[in-house]
Amino acid sequence: MASKSKKTFRIILLLVVAGWLVFYILRYRVAPEVKSQEVTFTNQQGDTLSLSHFEGKKVFVNFYASWCGPCMNEMPDLQKSWEDQSQESTSFVALTDDSWQKIEGVRQKFGLTFPVYKLTGSLHDVGVYTIPTSFLFSADGDLLEKQTGVVDPDKWLEK
Repeated sequence: MASKSKKTFRIILLLVVAGWLVFYILRYRVAPEVKSQEVTFTNQQGDTLSLSHFEGKKVFVNFYASWCGPCMNEMPDLQKSWEDQSQESTSFVALTDDSWQKIEGVRQKFGLTFPVYKLTGSLHDVGVYTIPTSFLFSADGDLLEKQTGVVDPDKWLEK
């Protein structure tokens, strides 16, 4: 009888661990479904915008935080990609829930010239739990690419 209860316990434990693992992978390692019109943010003048504001251009979106090492490591590559792209056909949008003071500190540290905005809510409010997380939207607002972790925007923008 004790052997049967040990076996049952092991099966239950295995199912719990497997369930947690699936939850973790889906929530933290897979980029969320983000609809361009649902993400709102403000510029430094206090104007509220959404990603649909950029429709008509391909839009590269990067969610980051100033305390995130990988996010900061990819900033020079994002800046270089921004400089190499035709800004008539492509927009770059960096989004964070950091304070404006921290946003400006990151801009100055890396010499960023692409637009950086403050989310109206938190990263979690738009479903972003892992950063950096990046998206590429078509000129029509359709999602073309999404990825958690550091990306090479040049490869995406070739599409």
